[in-house]
Amino acid sequence: IGDKFTVKPDRLYEDLKAEYPGLEDLLSPILPNAGVVIVSRSWAVDLELGSNPDVVCDILLLSPNRYPTLYSVLNTEVSENGLNYSQKSAFALKQKLVNIGSYTGKLCVIPTVLCLNAEHGKSSSSGPVMDSSGPVMEYPETYKLEDLDTVKELLQSLSIVILSFRNLLSDKIGVEYFNLLTIEQYRLLSNNLINETLFVHGPPGTGKTVIALEIIKRIKNRFNCSTSDILYICENKPLRNYVRRYIICKVMTRAWFETLEEVNVKHIVVDEAQNFRLEKGNWFTKAKDITIKSNGVFWIFLDHFQKCHNKFTGLPEWRSQHKYILTKVVRCPQLIYSKMHEKMKTLATKFWLSFLNNVMEDSKCCHEIEGFYTMKSLSKANIVNYVSENCDKYLSEGYAQKAEEISRNAILVDSVRRFSGLECLIVFAIDPVSTYGYVNENLFICAASRATGKLHVLYEKNTE
Repeated sequence: IGDKFTVKPDRLYEDLKAEYPGLEDLLSPILPNAGVVIVSRSWAVDLELGSNPDVVCDILLLSPNRYPTLYSVLNTEVSENGLNYSQKSAFALKQKLVNIGSYTGKLCVIPTVLCLNAEHGKSSSSGPVMDSSGPVMEYPETYKLEDLDTVKELLQSLSIVILSFRNLLSDKIGVEYFNLLTIEQYRLLSNNLINETLFVHGPPGTGKTVIALEIIKRIKNRFNCSTSDILYICENKPLRNYVRRYIICKVMTRAWFETLEEVNVKHIVVDEAQNFRLEKGNWFTKAKDITIKSNGVFWIFLDHFQKCHNKFTGLPEWRSQHKYILTKVVRCPQLIYSKMHEKMKTLATKFWLSFLNNVMEDSKCCHEIEGFYTMKSLSKANIVNYVSENCDKYLSEGYAQKAEEISRNAILVDSVRRFSGLECLIVFAIDPVSTYGYVNENLFICAASRATGKLHVLYEKNTE
């Protein structure tokens, strides 16, 4: 932030000005000389509240010597519904800036409604702030942002608020536990929901399943629909069971989806699509037809580096896909990522998909967690002994012995294919070799990418 005001994200602001002529003229009188203006199609959706179809956009203004102000721009006349929307959004933002963003200064967020079709310079306003009985409540001068340093301090808290998402671990430990999105993950969520069909590509560890779950939450709030209106489809049952625990949408496998004659949903999110196949009909055509009929959202998440078979997936040719590519690896430790990257280079030269070279080259591990990696070639008996000894060691360090649920810190035995899309702190990859040699690199990547801490790759030594 400098001496002049900044508008972020600038691309979204330009899109909105193109979509709504007159928006720039409406906003010109309120734009500050210094500070920042943060634009969103709906701050309510960003804050996990329901959207309002009459709202064109929300604009948060943070400027020295002014109160933080949330402007809600309506494309209709000002109504009680619009006023309530603005006030609830401002209240939720203030709460989260304190509770999640840990802002400790004096804070208010003034809700204000602007009417896009009002005469220029005579836009309607709801504020300052109105309580339930109607009289205006004005904040003291000390609640204004004192200077640019104060604006920057509030922006730090705001960054935490808009990038945070609730971790499932919260349900286990009884404390709200949050992770942060990467900037490219946030851009995907905030800028692309208007795209009815989107193919999200990303190498292992870029958080595709995390984003799939987050976009489901945003779809629910953006379109004010119920959990029964949204469908999540995956290939394997363990991932299906994992997602069902969130209770945010309908969840089923691709195989079950193909058997159903009628699926009453409006929006569909597909995960791990690279391992889908055609068995009882074309799942892609069926899903596409459903979302077209309901004017819904259809997002497909996939990673060709983790494809475990050589059958036709049902996906359209990559050149015809409207794509978004994730490149920042956040889940895999550096040592494990570097080994996967070697295999990705090999695969990129084999695939006819030229854009995979770009995905591989642009991908980057964006943290400094080293992790643990070892690879050994052992006889079958020695593999058993090695796993047993190391499991005993990990059990003595506090890991659970049983694994009824994938989400526990536990010992779990499963195939690479069935564990696709899931993760575990410690992974033993036992002889990740296929009878079809052309997917050996894929199998290694699939197995290795499941480990978030330690990876043991154990090949069976050829005794012949």
